[in-house]
Amino acid sequence: LDGLAFHTGIYVCLFATCGHVYDSSQPFWYGTNNVMDFWEDVMDLEPDKIIHKLEQWACVHGKSGCRTGVVTKKKIRINFVNFEVAIKEKHGINLLGWPEGMPFQSPHANINAEHLWSLRDALKVGTCHWAYMSRQQCLEYQDRLKEWRTAGEMVGKARKKQSDVGKKRRCTTQGKGPKSTAIIDSSSEENSSTEEDDV
Repeated sequence: LDGLAFHTGIYVCLFATCGHVYDSSQPFWYGTNNVMDFWEDVMDLEPDKIIHKLEQWACVHGKSGCRTGVVTKKKIRINFVNFEVAIKEKHGINLLGWPEGMPFQSPHANINAEHLWSLRDALKVGTCHWAYMSRQQCLEYQDRLKEWRTAGEMVGKARKKQSDVGKKRRCTTQGKGPKSTAIIDSSSEENSSTEEDDV
């Protein structure tokens, strides 16, 4: 960057950070000449504070991007509570190699550090990974779910019923009333008003 600035006469500043909480790279900033004074003098921000905020933003962005990046459909979100129905049955996607002894739940809900480390290691190595189910596997899984349901077993977590079940729901927005069918001649109104003014 210094060579580029020397040959072209440009000012350059660089902020670099990791993209995930488990990345080992350290965030840093660099600026040519006195360009970093711009952040303090004009923006009233210290470069160290900027890089810390950038690191937080990048880690949060990377975490949410991981959820949507697993599959091509961006609207899919991991649903650990109803994984059997919402993910496996609906989209034909399975999570293989989940660590033994670790409850199948969202990592955000897990407070055991050893479980989280083992899950992280399994995901890094690839023993725990996402996989598309074949058409045959999907059909077999749907048949198995039907058997469980006919046997009276609860598959996933049932949705909470609304408090107004069985009652008629009123319309919350007022509809526009019908327009008048009467035809009003604006020219006759203007004539009558001018006649009244003359009197």
